[in-house]
Parts: sequence; C-alpha cells; structure tokens
Amino acid sequence: MEADLRRTQLVIFDLDGTLSDTLESIGKAVNDTMMQYGMDPHPLDSIRTFIGGGMMVLFKRAAPGVSEQILQEMCMFYQARVTLYAKEDRLYDGIEELLEGLHKRGTKLAIVSNKPQVSMESCLQSLFRNRPEVREWFCAVYGLSDLSLAKPNPTFTRRILEDEGVHPEDAIYVGDSIVDVQTAQAAGLRCIGCAWGLGERADIEKADMVAETTFDLLRMLLGDARASGL
Repeated sequence: MEADLRRTQLVIFDLDGTLSDTLESIGKAVNDTMMQYGMDPHPLDSIRTFIGGGMMVLFKRAAPGVSEQILQEMCMFYQARVTLYAKEDRLYDGIEELLEGLHKRGTKLAIVSNKPQVSMESCLQSLFRNRPEVREWFCAVYGLSDLSLAKPNPTFTRRILEDEGVHPEDAIYVGDSIVDVQTAQAAGLRCIGCAWGLGERADIEKADMVAETTFDLLRMLLGDARASGL
C-alpha cells in the first residue's frame, strides 16, 4: 500500500490540525466572538470539538440556540479575528520537510479547508514567512467563501482533480477530522487520517490509513526520509 502511495500524483491537504497548529488562534478568535456577543468563553478543549465543519457549524456548537442572523454576524466578526491571530500559527514539525520532498518529487500539492477564504492567504503567508516560495508549490488553495460549499461537500476537491487532470485513484486526501474523511469518500479519494490533529481518534480511524505523526506521514508518502534527501 505505501509503495503505491509513493506514486501519488496529487496530495490534497486540510489546513487546520493537519499542516498547521491553529488551535490557539482559533480559540482566541472564537472566544473574542463569544464575548463580543455577551456569551461566556469556552476552554480550548471544548473549542477543539467544535472545529471541522466550517464557521456556521462551529458557532452552532459554541452558541446553541442562537438565531441564524446572529450566527452569521458572529461568523463575520470571527473572520476578522482569526485573520488577526493568523500570525501566531505555525507548521507542525516535519511538515515543511514533507512538502519539500513531495515538491522535489514532482507531486502536485493543494489545500482544501473550511477556514474562511479571506483568512487563508494571511495564514499561509505567516506559516511560510521564513520560506515564502513554499506557497508557490501549491497548485490550488481553497478556503470557504460560500457556506453551502463547506466540506464534506467535495466540490473544491473535485475541481482540483479536474483542473490538474488527475484521476481520483492517483490522488490522496490528508486530513484530521471526520469531515475530511467524508470529503475524500465523496470525491472518490483515499484518505490518510492525521492522529496529531484536532479530530477524534475514532473518526480518524475511519480513514483508509492513519499516520500517527508527521514523520509517519512523510514515510508513507515519500518512503525512507533519508532516501528522499531530507
């Protein structure tokens, strides 16, 4: 199976909890929003369980019973705050090495996230601030601009496959939540679940394969890290 993975032409990544450790910045933005609307903040452990389905799902979980209009207003406020805090985000250890190895091998890279589209570029600029050329390695980056297209809707994933001329069997989806597993399944892709992310272990185990660490993922996609020249 892993030898087959190393022939993958395209790897589509989730962002939060997969490539980057964003729990702190998301938590601050969520609690700023809660307090702005007169509600109690949540501990990070609770916020972790809210993440994965997009902004509306996040705030339906964080503020149950709130009207749709207020939820939409909260989402707008949250977008501004999470963009502000994006400078605090960081890549997980080993991710830059993985991306470089895949890029050198000629594998196409993409991101599909339920993070607001308006926050995506500032987040990526921050994550790759020491090596801005890494941003150019991605053939496509999709965040959420239309709530109806939130994952597990596979629209963006399918669009990348079509635009890049890659068959589903030649691509792999990498994510840390049940939403990512469902997105991959809906698009006909194999999925690697990331055990280091924000999702529940039981959900991650529904993926085709599980990577326990970022270095485990590197080995699965590239083989022996030493052989890849990293």
